[in-house]
Amino acid sequence: MRPLAKPTGRYGAAIPWVAGLACWLLCWLLCWLLGACSPPSGAVTNADPAAPTQPAPTAPAASQRQAAPTARPAASRPRWAPVVVRCPEERSHNGCSPLARLSLASGKLVVLQPHASWGRDVPVVVDDDHVYWPGHALRKRDLEPVRLQWRSHRVRWLARGGKQLVVVDGQGSYLLPLDGAPIVPLGSQAKDCWSAALGPAVVAWTRDPGGPNAGELVLSRLDGTILRRIADPNPYGARTFDGELYWYTAGMDDGAIRTWRNGRVVTLAADLEVPRDLTVAGDHVYWVTDEKEGRVVSRVPRRGGPVQRLGVSHELQGHRSNQDRILVRGGHVYWNAGHSVVRAPIDGGRAEIIVTADIPGDVQSFALDDTDLYVAVRIYGTTPPKR
Repeated sequence: MRPLAKPTGRYGAAIPWVAGLACWLLCWLLCWLLGACSPPSGAVTNADPAAPTQPAPTAPAASQRQAAPTARPAASRPRWAPVVVRCPEERSHNGCSPLARLSLASGKLVVLQPHASWGRDVPVVVDDDHVYWPGHALRKRDLEPVRLQWRSHRVRWLARGGKQLVVVDGQGSYLLPLDGAPIVPLGSQAKDCWSAALGPAVVAWTRDPGGPNAGELVLSRLDGTILRRIADPNPYGARTFDGELYWYTAGMDDGAIRTWRNGRVVTLAADLEVPRDLTVAGDHVYWVTDEKEGRVVSRVPRRGGPVQRLGVSHELQGHRSNQDRILVRGGHVYWNAGHSVVRAPIDGGRAEIIVTADIPGDVQSFALDDTDLYVAVRIYGTTPPKR
């Protein structure tokens, strides 16, 4: 075989070097395309010159490698930050009894009355247009006072029904028309009334537990004529709902939730520990009990069934007795415990504090509409009184 001739001419000696360089560049290009090599410093790896350059991802060290993450759970609803009701600076030493309105949407607090009452009990009720408390009424839209024919400011209990209030004070009970008309006394039979509920054509009230007629619940017409007396050891907190009457029986460990149905007393829940108040909403009766772990909220179907525990308020302070209240609104059940108003989901869940009185203080009562919570508190000043 004839051997190849050596390259001759002016560039003959450079041909092997050019071929070698071309082979080296071809090998480097294949290596880079296969990902085994890094591009030279300053090289642009993005095909679009207008696009920003990004560093190539690097594999984590073995000590940093983790299993593939699982799907993250949906974010939980933010917790409500409790709003504190305080005395004006000039009254911080002597205490005060403000009535305030709290927006359930924004959390904004507005003091409607800096000193709502000197007494211990400050019941509060609302309707679509007004808010009422002992001796006073305000229009919601402009906070202008409305004059009603109150008999006194020493009111123990308020309940609304239709276009009137039933008012319980130290002299007995009376109907207070909301159009400013004169009051309608309920008669001498209602003088030892403790709590009351107003239906379309009847008034139900419980007797003063320390009075001579304790141990009965009375139904009367609006003119005070007695319709029926229902015997019960310690009836409290009468409520009317959908033409039916409900109440609770107080007791240390033998409390009960009862209703009057078909001419007889029906017990819906028994052996309760210190019931405090009840309300009726939808198909259930709700109540709060005072137990060792705190104020516990439960419910039972109106037609009977198992008792369901909904929530408990822990570690709440209180300095004096208050008027316990429990209400249902907007998918939550609200109740007051010590110095706070607490709520929990209507089907059960963790309780959260909505509003609280400055310490030392108590929530005396509260009311709800679709957008706001109205709360009456008593703040005792820098030195809390002894019980």
